[in-house]
Amino acid sequence: MARRFSARPAAITVASAVAVLALAATSQLLPSNSGKKSAALQQVLDLPQQPFQLRLFSGGVDTSGKPLVPGERAVEMLREDRTGVDKRYQINKDRSTVNVQLQPDGRHQAQSQVFYPTASDDDGRHLQALTNYQGDKEKVVAQDIRRKDGTRLRSTHVSNDGAKSIVSYAEDGNTVIDETLFDPPPLCCGEALVKSQHSWLADAQHSLVYADVTASDGIRTKTKFDDKHQILWTMKCAQKQCYSNGTTVRGYYADTHNVRFESESDYSVDKAKYYRQDGTLWYELKITSSSNAITFYDATGKKPVLEQDFFRKDETDSDQAVKITANSVYTISEITEFDADGNATNTFDFLGDEIDHFAAKNITLDGVFYKEINLYFNQGGELNWGVLLPDGPGSRISVNHSNYTPPPLPRPSPDELKLSIPLFGDDLPVPPPQRFE
Repeated sequence: MARRFSARPAAITVASAVAVLALAATSQLLPSNSGKKSAALQQVLDLPQQPFQLRLFSGGVDTSGKPLVPGERAVEMLREDRTGVDKRYQINKDRSTVNVQLQPDGRHQAQSQVFYPTASDDDGRHLQALTNYQGDKEKVVAQDIRRKDGTRLRSTHVSNDGAKSIVSYAEDGNTVIDETLFDPPPLCCGEALVKSQHSWLADAQHSLVYADVTASDGIRTKTKFDDKHQILWTMKCAQKQCYSNGTTVRGYYADTHNVRFESESDYSVDKAKYYRQDGTLWYELKITSSSNAITFYDATGKKPVLEQDFFRKDETDSDQAVKITANSVYTISEITEFDADGNATNTFDFLGDEIDHFAAKNITLDGVFYKEINLYFNQGGELNWGVLLPDGPGSRISVNHSNYTPPPLPRPSPDELKLSIPLFGDDLPVPPPQRFE
């Protein structure tokens, strides 16, 4: 049976407490016919003689300086000597309620109980969160969050040295589905780093689906599993912060131990290799801050067949305080074609939509064989200058637009001009920069 939580300060509901105590305050101020004050309602009902104050907040601040939503009401229980507030019972506009026990200073919270909004007065109160605080900054040292049916949703505990644990539970309130442990925060600055994290499915086997563990040598390893506990990918970071430099990733095909991709990163370039199901190399990626290069391989995985180089311009969302990539525009910059032996043949360099440089090896033009040629063009496609090598370096012939008209040259296929694979998304282990300060 689902457990229901109910709390009634001074043996009555918070709503009743506000009404009763308000009446009591009024009765103390009304004189009797004899000229003497009438007995307080607290005395008539034999309620505890505890001083209080009724407050209606209008968007101001409470005793700890925190802003309150307009329309919140609270009864604050004063100490007998009226030197400060001891407890507060608060009713919010959304019909949620809060019980607060204050610290000895009478200003900061020591413990709070937050209850879900009630649908009606007969619905009773259901605990949403029980939180313990410490110090004038009201640091959370323990918290228990519940669903409305009473089952545990999440719990947090902070030890004396600042180490923290957060545990999440499945709908039954008992099965742990996520556990994250944090190291104590640094003495000087910064936030506490994750020491370990584990996530499980709420199935009969309690299957592990994610693990993030930092070993004693400082190497951090993240591993994602499928629902059959097969590894989908593993990331190793040289440091706890998982900076890109020194990070490696290895992914696997589902339901197999066959490697799908491998990647490594440093400060200047991210590299990734993707493999076919049979283990042969399919393509390679080289990603820098402004460009991407893709090299495809033949069925053996040993000989390149095509290389595409793209300029990348990241368009950001200007409305964001921290700029986030909203779109990336890829513009072809170079294409290299290879022969059946994996040797580079034709290379096309682009300026905008036009070829501004063409290089080829072992090419025949107008019936003439050339060991190598290099031709450079102006905008509009007119030859600027070039070098012809019919028989290698010793046969160099310099040409320009006045003494040489190039015959029809090879052109890259339309498919070669297109970005052939996605360079964003979960499939990419080391994506291009996504955030710009």
